Amino acid sequence: MRNIIITNISALPPKPKEELKEQCFKSDMGDITGIYTNEAPIKYLLTYISRKKETADLIIAAVTPEAESAYEELEKTVNAFAEETGIKVPEIIPVAAAENEMEKAVDQITKLVAENDHVYIDTTGGFRNSSYLLMAVVRVLEYAGIGLTKAIYTKAFGDKQIIDITSVYRMFDLINAVNSFSHLGNSRQLEDYFEEHNNDAVKRTIKAMNAFSDEISLCRTSRLNDVLGELNNSLLQLSEIPSDEEDIVLLKSLVGTIRKKFGCTSGRIEYPAIVKWCLDNKMIQQAVTIYVEKMPEYFYKKGYYTVTDEKLETIRKKNEKSHNDLYYELFYSNLLVDYDSGNDKISNIFSEVAEAVPKNDNNLSKYDSKKTTIHSILNALVECSDFDHFIRRTSHKTFKKYEFESISSEMKRFFKVRNAFYSDNKLRSMEEIEKRLDNFPEIARLFNEKKYSYPNSIEGFIGSINNNKPLSKAIFHPDLIQKYEDNHLSCLEAISDNNTETDYNLSDKLSKQQLQNIFRDIYYAKTYIRNKLNHASEEDSTSEELNSYFAENGYHVESDLSVTSITEFLYAAIEKLKL
Repeated sequence: MRNIIITNISALPPKPKEELKEQCFKSDMGDITGIYTNEAPIKYLLTYISRKKETADLIIAAVTPEAESAYEELEKTVNAFAEETGIKVPEIIPVAAAENEMEKAVDQITKLVAENDHVYIDTTGGFRNSSYLLMAVVRVLEYAGIGLTKAIYTKAFGDKQIIDITSVYRMFDLINAVNSFSHLGNSRQLEDYFEEHNNDAVKRTIKAMNAFSDEISLCRTSRLNDVLGELNNSLLQLSEIPSDEEDIVLLKSLVGTIRKKFGCTSGRIEYPAIVKWCLDNKMIQQAVTIYVEKMPEYFYKKGYYTVTDEKLETIRKKNEKSHNDLYYELFYSNLLVDYDSGNDKISNIFSEVAEAVPKNDNNLSKYDSKKTTIHSILNALVECSDFDHFIRRTSHKTFKKYEFESISSEMKRFFKVRNAFYSDNKLRSMEEIEKRLDNFPEIARLFNEKKYSYPNSIEGFIGSINNNKPLSKAIFHPDLIQKYEDNHLSCLEAISDNNTETDYNLSDKLSKQQLQNIFRDIYYAKTYIRNKLNHASEEDSTSEELNSYFAENGYHVESDLSVTSITEFLYAAIEKLKL
């Protein structure tokens, strides 16, 4: 470890030394005298190092051609001062410097400094751009892990004094640290900078930044909600704390810069801004992951779609064991699966009835229909030949809550389809079934293409309706049947229709077309971009149906997705949210 002083040499004044008056400068080391520009600050630094019980090992002097004679005077001054004070004479090395070739001087100076050296800067002398030269030297050294120990400036007019300006150089360290977080999500420089500070708001903010940095670096979203909430809160608290400390005042002023980099000048940083920030900084994997996994929550909380309390509670309970993200499941596994199911009342009734079907024996005679209302409905569905018979049998006030009259068209269709399959609760012959299904081509297609087996009893048929969404839709809502095997695509298309839903409601602040485009974008990102990023080396397994659907809607479905194409798509997708 060496103590190294770096200085810029000023050219000598035109007057002879004998005609110049020695000047005295106040400092925390006492009065320091000097005639030429660099004398007092160099004496000060030599004294400062000496009082630390250390020695100055090297002085690096940037010398322009005009200042060569001044360099010789500096050598004399250093030797005389060392002899006078009894300190070791440091080595002095000149480095050629010219205003239009600063980069060469920076390169030469930094090569003379090694790891673990302590660097002291005298910024008093030199040519017009000398301060930039020293600033560049300090920056290059810092990138090499060599920090600045002390920087000074000599005020030669008015109240003459030697001023410590280390904090000014440290200010650039803080700016760089904030820049590192704003561009890379890396808060470690800020943590190092404020290591000795005890301000709670600063500590809390840096802790939140560290947590955010970790989540982004690991491309992990499981804790991102809590982390982002803490980051937003700590930035707000930091901006409001009173402080006279220079570092904290500067950090507070940079909070606005942080927000701006995250696309948020006021309020809270939100997921669309984070996705865009990731894209701005070439963190493509992170942008895709956050877009796919966290935008469903953003959609819900912004009211793009809502769901009934009952439905939400059902999904929440289902997720308690699996620990899946509630909004992720709500969007991908529920909204984009159920939205096109029409009036869900009949589906809910059949779901309830299916639960009453015996698990191991489909013989209803084992159950007393008078025991429960739902068993009575189950028996009626099996034993009645048509809806009129069914509605007479369920006319008692006990069945009032089911409002069968309000779903009469769906119920009538159920009995017609049921009768095509069964007679007296016995399965008809295959030939007879196929003939009767001529009246229900969408149902016949399901059994033909999917090769479903025909349940032996009406009870089994009811269970199939409950467990098989395409079959349920074909029976109750044939007008909503789409050409897609992937039910997500059917739901996406249904968004632009005027469907009546009981579980889900789309925002009336956006057009159906806007919502369809937004939801189509994220499903494309999930099924194409994310899957291809996660399985880049595997054979493409995307279905022809998906390829065709997205290609028809203008999406890139080739296997060679590039960084550019992904970035452009996500920028456009986020832009659609600015409504």
